[in-house]
Amino acid sequence: MPKIIIHGSTVGSNFGDCLFAELFYNECKKNNKGKTLFYENKLPVKNEVVALSEHFKKAMNYTDKCTFKDVRSCDGMIFMAGGYFGETTTSLKEALLRYYKHVKLGLYAIWFKKPLAIIGVGAGPISHNFLVKGIKKVFNHASVISVRNDESKDFLEKIGVNKKIYVTADAAQIVSKENAQPLDEKTQKEIEKNCGTEKIVILHCSLSAVQIKIMEEKIIPGLNKFLDKHKDFGVVLTVDQYSTGRKTELDEIAKKLNTDKTYVYQYENPQKMINLINYADFVITSKLHVGIVSCSLSKPVASFPFNSKKIERYYKQIGESERCRPIKNVSADEAGEVIERFYDKPVVLSQEILDAAKLNYDLMNKFIRSLDKKEK
Repeated sequence: MPKIIIHGSTVGSNFGDCLFAELFYNECKKNNKGKTLFYENKLPVKNEVVALSEHFKKAMNYTDKCTFKDVRSCDGMIFMAGGYFGETTTSLKEALLRYYKHVKLGLYAIWFKKPLAIIGVGAGPISHNFLVKGIKKVFNHASVISVRNDESKDFLEKIGVNKKIYVTADAAQIVSKENAQPLDEKTQKEIEKNCGTEKIVILHCSLSAVQIKIMEEKIIPGLNKFLDKHKDFGVVLTVDQYSTGRKTELDEIAKKLNTDKTYVYQYENPQKMINLINYADFVITSKLHVGIVSCSLSKPVASFPFNSKKIERYYKQIGESERCRPIKNVSADEAGEVIERFYDKPVVLSQEILDAAKLNYDLMNKFIRSLDKKEK
């Protein structure tokens, strides 16, 4: 029975990364009769910078350990969805860490002749040549590659990846209303106590204190105009990381809203965030995967990204570019116009996009079956 190692962005407690870990782990467990492990990086100091997050383990009820012996003896590796083959800054420190966290395991796959599947990732841009070379080597070793948008494929081909590359769509779009559960009774009662039984808009904020300040300056005035006009809305404020709740900052923002119908929600795990999004009537976000899951659940969405490239790519791909306005380019009045324009217009993902998202899992399962045949 195959032993498979899954790898991706598995540090911290970020909603999108943890959601991918759950989705891929559960799908792999369902289709793999053997053992499914997560790769566990280690450093002599600050191990939490690269190690498999305790939050992830708890969310997935995962208790196994992956050793270097498992890396050498496994039957195949899967790099799950995520944007970790692109950069958020051009710093050398980030590039070195990215190489250690992600490229290194791919090099092990080459050295130990292990089959490799790279599924649903985002790739590029990358500024440092050593990282580009490492990524090229790893992708050219892979048995199957799928990327979440055309831009990622273009980047990989430009750097010399010569394998077939499937262009799919973000793998989180497999989430549907069937995955959502009712809000837990305690949370629902607290929201109703603070917001009444009104309609709910989620104001999903970034984690950075600097970015929260920018949102306060650019988004809050526009949201206040909306609230003045639509008095039947209450506001749930939240971030999407368990380890950084930002309650103090969110409480301060709540005081600046033109309504007393507010509630600060403390993020716990992906399932509860999915439940909250499904409960809401409208979502305002500055990040990627709260927006993607909101779209998958057919919610009205307005997006004001800081890391604009990958988020702009997504809304362009689903034909909803006008909902997405990079915050650096938008004024408070323009933000208000976007909010007013889209608050009652649900996103309806095309069947083509949904099929493309599902293709990621189909490709992964085909790869798993190939490992099972080799075992026999």
